[in-house]
Amino acid sequence: MICMNKPAGLTLIITVLIFTGCQGYKLGPTNGLVQGERSISVRNFENRSAEPGIVDELMTSLRREIQIDGTFKLNTKGRGTLILTGTILEMQREAISLNPNRIEASRDLRLTLICELVVSQRNSGDVILRKLVSARSAVRNQGDLNRADQITVPQMTEQLSRKILSIVADGEWESLLTE
Repeated sequence: MICMNKPAGLTLIITVLIFTGCQGYKLGPTNGLVQGERSISVRNFENRSAEPGIVDELMTSLRREIQIDGTFKLNTKGRGTLILTGTILEMQREAISLNPNRIEASRDLRLTLICELVVSQRNSGDVILRKLVSARSAVRNQGDLNRADQITVPQMTEQLSRKILSIVADGEWESLLTE
């Protein structure tokens, strides 16, 4: 019988768990492409909502997410294999609870940012993906909705950027590409 002291045995068990625990995870792109194999250009989205400046927030967040993710090479000259654009359709505000002291005033709001995403091929101009994407956030109404928006809009544009990138990077539309 082999006798192992407790610290060495514990270290061995931890080492085995560390190396086998991450077995299902994959670093880099999850769509089977080589990192940076395809390039993407992001064109300014159209803003049909009543929220000024929301396109700037979304564009900054989306470009940052593309660079962090690394699935696509961000082409800022507009010559990417794929062209990403879209329209911010609206930002909805919905009361989810009322102020008990003033029944006509909402206490908590749910904000929903709705965007139409369009991905097309630069060479052919063919639209290969068109999809509605949304992001939601709850906010406490403390009497100043502008301040609540200033806090919530950046969070929602980051959430929307991650969703957009996930849809584009892991989408089923790869078979529609023409070379």
